[in-house]
Amino acid sequence: MSRSPEDDDDKVGPGNPPREHRWKKGQPSPNPRGRPPKKPQEKLLTQLNKMQQAVLAHANTEMTLRGIDGERTITQMHAFLDMLLKLVAKANPKAIQIYYAAIREANAEEAAYKTELLGYALKHRARWLPEFIQAEEQGKEVPEILPDPRDIEILPDGTVKIVGPISYEQQRLVEEIVKEIDTYQSAWSQVGNEPLLPLNDRMQIWRKVCRHMRRLNKGLPPRLKRRLPPKPT
Repeated sequence: MSRSPEDDDDKVGPGNPPREHRWKKGQPSPNPRGRPPKKPQEKLLTQLNKMQQAVLAHANTEMTLRGIDGERTITQMHAFLDMLLKLVAKANPKAIQIYYAAIREANAEEAAYKTELLGYALKHRARWLPEFIQAEEQGKEVPEILPDPRDIEILPDGTVKIVGPISYEQQRLVEEIVKEIDTYQSAWSQVGNEPLLPLNDRMQIWRKVCRHMRRLNKGLPPRLKRRLPPKPT
């Protein structure tokens, strides 16, 4: 027995809300801004498939070589290149062909990736930067979009530099660092200008606060780095 369209319309479940709550043609969209991406663009995280990632992970495995100059630790990839270059130095035709083919391929892949990343960065900034700036000026929360368009730098040569988190795990780490810096700043604000505390004691606390803040600032994008407190007098 075949199902009728009415049966399908009455079906309720995931992706099928009750008929009275469904969007009707001609009505305003219930989500005019569209669904935000759940994760940053894959190209910002890796340009490799799983097999390529596994090959590189193995190639980057370290190994220890012993020679007349002692021991040195290098990766499997560097060991292979060392052997290949020795054959190139001996004018081995096959080695020369493999070596220069690898260089050409690497250069072509890098150029293609940079071009694609530049296009994405320009599009991403044009789409989200105005909203982030407006939210910041109005004291509202910025959209949960990564990377933050304020953390995307485009250098004069067209190179894209992302100076902030590109994954939600990295974003949580940044938030934890900010909280820790706030703790140090709050502690200093309580004792920094305390007239009853000897200057030498305040100097020791100030040095400790500055040391920790410098360390923590290294893990923050430029827009979130905090200024060190002024030296106590």
